[in-house]
Amino acid sequence: MFTDLHIHTTFSDSTLTPEAVAQEAKRKGFTLISVCDHNTTKSYPQLIEACQKEGIHLIPGVEIDARDGGQTLHILAYGCDLQNTALQSLLLFNSHVMEDLSVDLIAAMSKDHSDLCPAEYENYERDPLRGGWKGIDYLKSKGYPADYPECMHYYADYGIKVRQPFESVETVCSIIHEAGGKAVLAHPGDRLPNEKQAFVENLERLRGLGIDGVECYYPSHSDEITALALRFCKEHGLLVTAGSDSHGEFAKFVKGVEYYIGAVEADKRGLNLEGILPV
Repeated sequence: MFTDLHIHTTFSDSTLTPEAVAQEAKRKGFTLISVCDHNTTKSYPQLIEACQKEGIHLIPGVEIDARDGGQTLHILAYGCDLQNTALQSLLLFNSHVMEDLSVDLIAAMSKDHSDLCPAEYENYERDPLRGGWKGIDYLKSKGYPADYPECMHYYADYGIKVRQPFESVETVCSIIHEAGGKAVLAHPGDRLPNEKQAFVENLERLRGLGIDGVECYYPSHSDEITALALRFCKEHGLLVTAGSDSHGEFAKFVKGVEYYIGAVEADKRGLNLEGILPV
């Protein structure tokens, strides 16, 4: 029973519709999946119907930005009541924070590029099937190179920073728990120091802040990082998950690593999903 618990759809920044996700999961032989769109659960009405049609079991999920000192971590929320008011308020706040970054980017770039217009951008509707997000899709529509991760240099070059900080890891975990869910640290190998002692110390610190598990199996993780994460979870009775972080054709290749549904073929029997139930 193969499992992929970290997939994105066109409702955030993937090129895959909910229907395409369900069909691809079935084609690859996956029987249990979760879609964790960035700061939104809007795909779920379509997704539930699509997965039922294809005979795929579906765990409700969402990927949430959280502040951890001077960096941003991603927390995967599994098994939440998707209608929970506090959870939806957090997701809406995060979505506004992210969109403000693009609003500020287009305003800054328009001073150097006459073909970019903040007023035009305000009324612009992105093409979800191209993947990415509104700001990047607008730049693409104007002919600017905007593939990921190269497109991120625009934000760096213009010094674009968040207007308001995200909620802390501790607060995000608390909201997830109040919504009846579990908080899992996403792709720690990409966010935490990879030196053995520092990696484990950071996992211990984050456990104290409320994480219930770790995404141990991930396309870019080295064998050492995977083993360290698995050992830590086993020692502390934490959840163990696996995810491809597929965005369809968007961000399919990053730093030589390919991300697609099935990039991590983890058998459910090798995971720990205690307390997380499919819808």
